[in-house]
Amino acid sequence: MIGHKVQYAPPKTKAGEQRIVALDAETLAVLRTWKAQQSADRLAWGQSWTDTGLVFTREDGLGWHPERVTKALSPLATSAGLPVIRFHDLRHISASLQISAGVPLAVVSKRLGHSTIAVTVDVYGHLLGDANQNAADAAAALVPRGGKGRLAAAP
Repeated sequence: MIGHKVQYAPPKTKAGEQRIVALDAETLAVLRTWKAQQSADRLAWGQSWTDTGLVFTREDGLGWHPERVTKALSPLATSAGLPVIRFHDLRHISASLQISAGVPLAVVSKRLGHSTIAVTVDVYGHLLGDANQNAADAAAALVPRGGKGRLAAAP
């Protein structure tokens, strides 16, 4: 965005143009419903519809200004008992949740479209402490404890 005007540009890298991000079934269902609504809007607006190629548009096909989206998120977050955030913060929340869930950092990095895993570590490295402990706990859970599987003490 330059000033208050939204600028559309291709992704920063070739990898960004070709990136495919998997989505869960519930999100896909919501997007399919949205696509159907968008198709109905396109028909209703006829020649006045503006084909921007964007996924999320106003009913005339034009894109939403990022500030407008952020303002729309505020009451939704408040009503859900969540902190008010900017639209762009959703990207960081997604990455944080993936790391906390134990998704390999290389996968998180690819999903975010980072050029290297080092970029992801630079931005989200502070979250790895919890992931490190989770990895230790998960590995320990695989080691048999007590009973027949108990490891013998070293002499």
